[in-house]
Amino acid sequence: MFVGNNFDTAIYDVSIPCNYRCIYCRNDWQNPENTAQPPFEKIKPIIDKFYDLGIKKIIFTGGEFFTVSYWQELLAYTKKKGFAVWIVTNAALIEPAYIPFLEKHVEKINVSFHSADKKLYQKIMGVRDKSIFDKVIRNLEKLGESKIRLGIFFSPLRSNFRQFYDTIRFLKESGVDISQVSLNRIIPTQHTLAYFEDEQPLSYFEHKVLIEQLIRINRELHIDAYAEAYPLCFLKTIIADDELLKKINQPCIVGRRAIAVNNNGTLKLCPATAFAISAPISETARPLQTNSTLDDFNEEKWRNNHCISCAYWQDCLGGCHASTGKIYSDDALIIDDEIEFKEDIENTFFDLLVNLYKPFLSTSFKNAHIRYTVLSKYKDSYPIGIIAVKKTRSNANFLEIALVPGLKEKYYSFLILQKLIGNHSIEKYGWTAHKANLPSIKLLEKLDGGFYQDTVKNKKRIEAEGFFRVNGPVPPKMKAALKELIPQAGEKFKLWLREFDERKKEKQALKNYLEGYKP
Repeated sequence: MFVGNNFDTAIYDVSIPCNYRCIYCRNDWQNPENTAQPPFEKIKPIIDKFYDLGIKKIIFTGGEFFTVSYWQELLAYTKKKGFAVWIVTNAALIEPAYIPFLEKHVEKINVSFHSADKKLYQKIMGVRDKSIFDKVIRNLEKLGESKIRLGIFFSPLRSNFRQFYDTIRFLKESGVDISQVSLNRIIPTQHTLAYFEDEQPLSYFEHKVLIEQLIRINRELHIDAYAEAYPLCFLKTIIADDELLKKINQPCIVGRRAIAVNNNGTLKLCPATAFAISAPISETARPLQTNSTLDDFNEEKWRNNHCISCAYWQDCLGGCHASTGKIYSDDALIIDDEIEFKEDIENTFFDLLVNLYKPFLSTSFKNAHIRYTVLSKYKDSYPIGIIAVKKTRSNANFLEIALVPGLKEKYYSFLILQKLIGNHSIEKYGWTAHKANLPSIKLLEKLDGGFYQDTVKNKKRIEAEGFFRVNGPVPPKMKAALKELIPQAGEKFKLWLREFDERKKEKQALKNYLEGYKP
């Protein structure tokens, strides 16, 4: 569908400098090469080459577009060439006097805006000037009133991913007329890797929260909002409505119908990276037809086996091929397995897990009213874990989950809990965790849950108790109590791991059971 020479869009990093210093930016601003903008004479041959290649639309990115001193001359030149023009900007340098000129030369402007909280906006965007936020809001209002279509780019981080919906609602209530919202993941590449040393990339759980907010933006705010380059197999774990799924899905067409280009004219396979895969296109006779990396990419031999047989490939294109920071690879969010629940749990299997993970699991869950042995549909022929829910005398539902060693914990925990929540109409799940059980505590955090403060502070208690809600957060005090527990749990968990490493008999017993398992 997208393979071949049918390239109609160029995403071009025309600007190098930027007036912002976003904390996740891939550019190293200590490098002088990232602060000098080439003259227009260096840019024109690249624009001319786009014309020769049959490109119809140019999306100008950066850097920051409006740091380019000759931006008006550039737009006039591209307009004269007949290109449709879009711009990606932070909108801080736009002046009201620019709007009439922009209306004549630009079809759409996408503005990066990542928080409605002024302090957090300044932190994420790396700006100190407190007046910038209000200026950007005024500029968004003016752009929304103009003939130009206004889009909002939201990039999720740990500090703002729960604010996605509130950020767009704030803009709408501020009088900003938005035509489209795009949810754009951060790519762990180049200088961004330094950011991710301190802040882990978002996982399945956080992206689920983002997609749920994106659905609300569509339904409640009546603004078209899209999940940019998310794999459909992941989206389908959250969205059952096929029509909604089709509406919000926005596959990545770079390398298929669009080309991404560095400032110097070298090709790349992702606009969010700078991995050059060619010489400057202005110096190459047939840069698209003779590029071996483009050819290899479109042959699709690199695809996940699950993708090869997927009926949705043409609607999905595998999600984001740069999500792991490589030139192309499987999307980090691909769901290539399914979970199956088998009613009840064999006592032998339960006891083996209890012995292996002691003192973390409770034998009381043997009598839980909901008990499942967890099976993998495509990966393994033996049980991969258990999940149980027991009802207390006060009618509360407490949950326990355990996986066999060696699995991708976040991945399978996400799939198992999604299935459990989908199968049962329970709104609130109780949670107990041994104060050394860091994985359990961190999993509750991902579920937006928390612990009662007194159970955390009470030094005589070996377990903390709390809960999570299927829809909605717990009180802030409970979240704070959970965060307070994490450091001490981390230290205790290190000690527990030393003991766990020595449990050779328990590990061998479990291995024997799994190898001899017969469905």
